[in-house]
This record gives sequence, C-alpha cells and structure tokens, in this order.
Amino acid sequence: MSTHRAGSPNQPTQTIGLSDVVNLLRRGALFAVSLTLVTLATTYVFTRHIVPVYQASAALVASLPGSGYGSLGLLTPAPVDPGVYQTVLWDSDIVPETLTALRGRAPSAAEVRAFKRQVHVSVQKLDLSSIIAISVEATSPTFAASAANALAGGLVAWDRDRAEQAVAGSITALEKAIAAIDAELAGKGPAPATAPSAARRQALTRLRQERVQQLTNARAMSESSVAVGLLQPLGAASVPRIPTGPGLAFRLVAAALLALVIAYGLTLLRSALDPRLRSRDDLLSLTGTAILAEFPMETRRTRALLREAADLLRSNLPPAAHVPGPVTLVVSSPRTGREKANVAARLAESLAVAGHRTLLVDADLRQPGQAGGSPAPGSDAVPLEIQLESPELAYAPSSVAVSPNLAYDVVSSSTRSPHPVALLSRGFGTLLERWRETYGFIVVDGPPVLPYADALTIAPLCTGVVLCTTLAHSTRTDVQESVELLRHIGVPVLGSVLTDVPVARPGRASAGPSRTGPAEREPVDASGPLGQPGTMSGSMRNVRVRDR
Repeated sequence: MSTHRAGSPNQPTQTIGLSDVVNLLRRGALFAVSLTLVTLATTYVFTRHIVPVYQASAALVASLPGSGYGSLGLLTPAPVDPGVYQTVLWDSDIVPETLTALRGRAPSAAEVRAFKRQVHVSVQKLDLSSIIAISVEATSPTFAASAANALAGGLVAWDRDRAEQAVAGSITALEKAIAAIDAELAGKGPAPATAPSAARRQALTRLRQERVQQLTNARAMSESSVAVGLLQPLGAASVPRIPTGPGLAFRLVAAALLALVIAYGLTLLRSALDPRLRSRDDLLSLTGTAILAEFPMETRRTRALLREAADLLRSNLPPAAHVPGPVTLVVSSPRTGREKANVAARLAESLAVAGHRTLLVDADLRQPGQAGGSPAPGSDAVPLEIQLESPELAYAPSSVAVSPNLAYDVVSSSTRSPHPVALLSRGFGTLLERWRETYGFIVVDGPPVLPYADALTIAPLCTGVVLCTTLAHSTRTDVQESVELLRHIGVPVLGSVLTDVPVARPGRASAGPSRTGPAEREPVDASGPLGQPGTMSGSMRNVRVRDR
C-alpha cells in the first residue's frame, strides 16, 4: 500500500511495508499483552459466576394426510403451511398452559414473555414433509426437557383438535341449515310471511332430506371416527447433561481477540495522531534525501560516538550540486535549536581534523552563542552582528584548537539582535565572499527554517542545507514544510541528520547513511593543503560505525 501527497511534486511516494507492520506490532506489544491479560482475567471471573444454561430440544414432523385415512375412519385436519405451526406456538394459549402445568400456577404476563425468550422454534421445509424443532434454554436441565416436550405435545394436541373442530363445525352448520329450511316451510323465513308455493315447498323438502342425511352421516362419523393430526412426534427431548453456556473457552478466545484488536487499534490511532517523526524511514520519505549521520544523545560515555558520527557526516557529504570552489554548508533544523544539537561545531571539528581549512559561523542571531565553538580565552574577535553592520571592513576570526597542530576558525555571535533578517540581508553575502577566499569549508550554524526568515535569507547564498531533526521533537509536518520551503527558493537539501538518537547498547552507535535513501552520490573532498580551497572528487563511502 502506498500514499502520495497531492500537490507536492518533490514529495516521494511512501510505501508501507512489512517493516512498518512489524514496528507497529512491536510498539503496541506491551499494551496489547497487558490489556489481553486483564481482559482474560475479567472474562474468566465473570464467566465463572454465571449460572450454566442447559438446552433441550424436541422434534416434530408435519406431513400431508394419507389418501386412505377416510376409509380407515380417521379424521385429519386440512393441510397448512409449516410456518403456521410456529405462529400458533407464539400466539395461542400453548405457552401459558405449558407454564401452568409445569409450575402449578397461572403465570403472569411478564413470566410468559420471559419464557418465550427461552424458546426457539425452527422449521425445515422438505418436499413431502417438514421438520419442526422446539428448543428450550433454562438453568434447570429437567425444566428445559419438560418444557420442550410439553410445548411439542401442546402443538400436536392443537393440530389434532383441528380435525375434531372441523367435524363439529360441519354438524353445527348442517343443524342451522335444517332449522332455516323448517322455518321457511312454516312461513317464518326472511321472506314475507306467506306460504311458499308448491314448487318451492317441494324443492325445500328435498333439500331438507339431503341436509338431514348429511347431518346423520356427520354425527355418525363424529361418534365412530378417530381424529388424528398432521403433526407427529419425531424425537422427545431428553434431560441434557452438558450445559450449552456460558462457553468459557469461546469467551476467553473472543475476549483475547477483541482485546488485541482494541489494543492495536488504539496504537494505530495514537501513531496516526502523533505528529512526531516515527522512524528513520519516515524521515527518508519526507526529505527524499539520504540520512547522512545519526548523532547519539550527548553524555560522557557518548563523546567518542559523537566524534565518529561527525566523521561519518563529513565522509557522506554529497558533491553539493557540483558547485566549483569552496563548500558552504548551512546546518539548520525545522523549528527548534535543540534539533541541531551542536552538529555544526562537531562537523567543523571533523573537517579540521581531516586537514581542511574550516570556518564555523554562528549565524543564529536569535539564539547567539549556541553554535558550540569555544574560542580561546581572551579572544577579542569581533562578533558576527558587528561584522554584519560593516561588512566592508576586514575582521580576524577567533580560533578553536582541536589538537596541538590543528584548529578551525570561528565567527561567533554574542548578543541577540533585534533585527536579524535586516542584518543578514545587509552584510552576510559580502562576508561570505571574503571568507571563501581563505577557507575550503564554511559551516554556517543557521537558525531554524520555519519560525523565522533568517535561514531563508542566508541559505540561497550557500551551497546547500543539512537539515537536522530528532525523533523526539521534530514533527512530520515541520520536516515536510521545511524541505518544500527550501526547495521552493531553489536551495538544495544535501541530506538529513538525526540527533538525540538513543544508544542501544554501550560501544555501538548507528550513525551511517541510510541504505534505503536516494542513490549515493560523490562526496566532497576538500583535502587541499591547509589554507587552500579543496576540490570535489572521490566516491561516497557507505560507512558503518565500528565497535569501540
């Protein structure tokens, strides 16, 4: 799966791969395990306190009446759709009568409703017959079996009564028809009270004889025939031995899965809402450039690692767009000075140790004195803010020794300027041209890109920008906006640097360039004699930090 931000032609496509999924699982593992254990314990305790439920089922078969039932003297009701039996069970008096028989008293309306919720009826329709299953759930296995059998028996009795009621209805209808004929023959029918004509009387007499014969046959059938229904018991409900619920194993598995889904869902939501950089890959996708180095958190035991990270940064610098002459690097950050973490001073020191004539310029007039270079005591060097006011004058920088025979020069700033943008616009370009006549590398500690216009004022005058970020404080939006803003004014982003990186274990630092970044480019080699500008040549080395 990949995402692309519309309207950003320089923004690369971000691919979510297996490593991102593994990182998500690792980040949420502790929370997921904790939530799952709590959920399992709660589910176990809750389930153990639930009274077990038993289910008993009785089955009936509904078939069509046989063709020879009449000759055998059997009375059968008219066939109905099997779904009618399910409706009859819910809407007739079968359920209240069953509860009355089982409990020995008439149930209340609430008890009838509660019992119906324990009853489940299913109908399976076949070609010639249908299967009706009646299931009852109850905390008592004996009650469940008795109730299922009683409901099934009540439904069979209702179906059988339909045949007897049909015969009784026929007898009643014939009796009423004979009475109506007698009334009409006596002149008491619905017509005017006149004696019927001879033809009408003759017809009524024949009709009465037919109805009397039919009534005699119906009474004889009612007395001699046996009523049978279309429902027959298929299987009686037996007392269940094993409860159907609550299922402890099922509940525990379901609870564990639900806890994992919730835990990782919250982890994913937190990750999506967290504006900070999540990983090195996140930084790579946002900048579209290689990670030149990773600086560990500054402590006493990481001083050697910091020097080695600075050496890797120096070794992995790109050719700066093949600009001839001295290299001018702006070390900046998206929003705060903490993100830079003295990277400019350590890079200047590494360049000096490598034999390059290097100048460190503290151009962050918002936070003066934060570049990290420490001039020699008693130095009377003119600070940058004074030089910017009169850039036509020549000023001597101060020097910082890194060994008995090696040093780099520093132009520091000492006071916070009220108008830094105006000062930098007025004299920084002139000073930069003069410095380029002397130095092979000029490392400018610039202010952050987004809060002020200072960095955007000096960056176009330099070779490119090294953007410093930290996973703890830099946000994805700030990094992306910084890169887009620099590229909008035509300033190349030479690479990125991660600072305040936690050290996994003593003696090892991760400070090399990313193998998953853009194609490797030629490094800058300004290795001329001290005091002479160097030239760009050689090939980038993919350097890893050695175990110390």
